[in-house]
Amino acid sequence: MADEALTPASPLDPLPVVYGSARRIALPAPKGPIPDAAILPIGEGGGTVSLLAPWSGGWIVGTDGGEWGGSLYLVTPARRTILAQGNVRGGFTWRGRLYVVSGLHHLTLDEGALWEVDLRAEKRVGSIPLPASPEELLLTREQHLIVRTRKGDVALLPNGVLAPPGEF
Repeated sequence: MADEALTPASPLDPLPVVYGSARRIALPAPKGPIPDAAILPIGEGGGTVSLLAPWSGGWIVGTDGGEWGGSLYLVTPARRTILAQGNVRGGFTWRGRLYVVSGLHHLTLDEGALWEVDLRAEKRVGSIPLPASPEELLLTREQHLIVRTRKGDVALLPNGVLAPPGEF
């Protein structure tokens, strides 16, 4: 039986790539010019723009400044709302929710998290700690999300709980 294509749920959903019995979720870098209003100085959580997507008259912006940090924020021409501090690796929607991948692997630091964002309320509603900085995201045929890290794989269950992949 051939793999059936997954349909992206929003502009943040990149097209998945077949990877064994699962599909890899790519987290591509933004393409094209970055609006001036979406750029923060490094001292305010700026850095390389790693996530840029349209949102309600503005943008969802994530930055990655390496060991100097980064941030996740919503920006319109009139205001900027910071949702979280930390290096943003990318974002995707899954089961109707926006998730932002955050992590840093530098010298002895190796940390990561998945942030759940409620765009209607304009706030981060959850932070799911990962064993280490995320390296890869996989979506199984059963629609379970697997996060690969240097310290092992974990599965994100529909209720937002992490579990080792063999336990779901």
